[in-house]
Amino acid sequence: MRNRNKYLSLLMVIGGNMLYALTVKLFLLPANLISSGTNGIALVMNHYLHIPMTLFIFLFNTLMLSVGWMVLGRKFAMTTVLSSILYPLLLELFNRILGDVVITENLLLNTVFAGLGLGVSLGMVLRGG
Repeated sequence: MRNRNKYLSLLMVIGGNMLYALTVKLFLLPANLISSGTNGIALVMNHYLHIPMTLFIFLFNTLMLSVGWMVLGRKFAMTTVLSSILYPLLLELFNRILGDVVITENLLLNTVFAGLGLGVSLGMVLRGG
């Protein structure tokens, strides 16, 4: 039973990161919307300095992971390392696979779907540990 819970937690974290990357690719980027956190900073850096989002996210997450490890300890670092690596990789994968796919150009729909997608995906990751 214990291994089952570990696998379920792992699937929740992977699925949440996958949904997060898809939400960014399909709703935030086409509508030029900005979210909060690392993703929002990466969008701004990409827009003004043309730094690839996935590279910025990976480097920023690595920096924050290092600071978190020093301040909050090893357990914190180990529980966040998967998402810190997985999200930028999945975002880059979806960027390459989906190209310039636009589901809707309606700003309100993009905003609603982005909010729902980000909320559900972060909930999955937090629930998964």
